[in-house]
Amino acid sequence: MNLNYFYPFLGYGLVLLGANGNPLLLLISLMTLLAWWANQERRKVDLHADVQFQAGRVWIGEHRLGLFPPLWGTDIRNLVYEAAFRVDPLEGKDPEILFQEQIGITKVGAPVYQPLSPNQPHVLILGPTGSGKTELAKLIASQYGAEIWVVDFSDGHGFAGFPMVRALITPTDLGELPKLQKLIGERSEQKANRNLLLVVENLGQALCDPELEKLISRVATGGRSFNTMLLATNQTLSSVPRTLWVNCFTRVSLGADSVDRAILGFEGVSPKGFSGLFSAEMLEGSKQTSFGFPIGSNHEKTAPEASEAVNPFLARASTRLL
Repeated sequence: MNLNYFYPFLGYGLVLLGANGNPLLLLISLMTLLAWWANQERRKVDLHADVQFQAGRVWIGEHRLGLFPPLWGTDIRNLVYEAAFRVDPLEGKDPEILFQEQIGITKVGAPVYQPLSPNQPHVLILGPTGSGKTELAKLIASQYGAEIWVVDFSDGHGFAGFPMVRALITPTDLGELPKLQKLIGERSEQKANRNLLLVVENLGQALCDPELEKLISRVATGGRSFNTMLLATNQTLSSVPRTLWVNCFTRVSLGADSVDRAILGFEGVSPKGFSGLFSAEMLEGSKQTSFGFPIGSNHEKTAPEASEAVNPFLARASTRLL
């Protein structure tokens, strides 16, 4: 509807109200304007984006919905009500068995599998301290099923004793570095190689070492050709050169800085609210997926919370799915 056709009705409604006190035409005009506005708002909403409940308001992607659900439209209401009363995807499942086959699970219970393959080489995981970078890296590494070399410039304990780790290189122990350099050189000259995974914890600090920087860059830019994949973690993107992270087909954000998220190509707001799991979002090419993943080896079943603090919409919603 073109608003230019609406103004004469609004003006005439005001004249009638002032002349004889008849508000009917003015009310009809205002209702028409309200319907037009609600329709315009619905057009802005991406129905494929995540539904978030924050500070008593409802968000779909980066769009905040109005305070009056009747004006949202049927499709949006159904989407929001489904998210508000969603059943915990872990209910009735054994997490110990579940996460032996996958690295995570979406809010609707869909599995998320490890992303490393020759067609999708290299993974970069970004997130602050305590967000679960090492645990997620372990899940991916264990399911990739390859020999593992680890460069750990954080605390050196994350992958200590982890199965299939051939050697661990730390800032205080670079003794295995010459062997790794020789191995990468030999693999680059061979036509066929078994799978090999290079895990780098605290990538930014590791890159400060000239020899490691040369080795990691070689794997990032050409590792796919000699079947060597890179799985790296870091807190921010500031210390990671663009020439390296652009070669990571898969990028994972664990509550990463909003600027870093945007640079890596993530859209919308960071996911929250996975019951009993840590939240993550993964970008594989142009496909963005939000999921939850476990911390540690024991994952107890948890019942989903349905309080107003966790989901403010439950305090207002009283309508079943249409």
